Amino acid sequence: YKSANVIDTQKEYTYNSNNKVTQVKNYIGTGVDNTEKYTYNSVGLKTKTVIYKGTTSTVLNQIKFIYNSSNKLSTETKYKNTSSTIIDKTSYSYDTTGHITRKLCQIGYNKADPKLSGMTYTWTLGTDNDTKYTYDSTGRLTREVTESGYSEPVSKTVGTVTYHYGEWKTRKSKQVNYTYDTNGRITSKKTDVGYSKPNPTSKGMEYTWAMRSDEDISYSYNAN
Repeated sequence: YKSANVIDTQKEYTYNSNNKVTQVKNYIGTGVDNTEKYTYNSVGLKTKTVIYKGTTSTVLNQIKFIYNSSNKLSTETKYKNTSSTIIDKTSYSYDTTGHITRKLCQIGYNKADPKLSGMTYTWTLGTDNDTKYTYDSTGRLTREVTESGYSEPVSKTVGTVTYHYGEWKTRKSKQVNYTYDTNGRITSKKTDVGYSKPNPTSKGMEYTWAMRSDEDISYSYNAN
């Protein structure tokens, strides 16, 4: 028995001589919804994904991958169709031992700019999530700190006109701390998260951004 509301989805894969996937056809029902094609460099790392509408030559999106000299992923950028308009971008940084030290995720948005002639918008990149990682002298992860983007309502008067719009900003949204014993085993994991802290005033309820404990885990081990 098959419900009338169930939509069949299938994937059809094509491989190259190195057993790398070069194409994926994504079916919905009996038709191809989109086709993904992949390109690789000489060491087998994916450098490009192109997503086409159905089986046509119409490009929906492109994703380009860039690597550092150690073949670690440096940036992953998604573009709208064949244009240079970036939809989102993720950048990675590493220390000299290869540990990731930062992961920056950015998204494209229309940045408002009020002028005498009216409100103008410019497509730009804003921080979605920005996570930084800290390690101890033995290479163990000790801290992760994440800042997240948000739109803050602002007002600006230009001439005789007051504009109300959202201004993209970032604030600390999460922090995770780790501790270890002398054998290198994790002994604690403490997580704090950001939240809107209510503050009742004579003018009504106001909110301020603050951090609070979300998780506090301790680990213990037996003699064995």
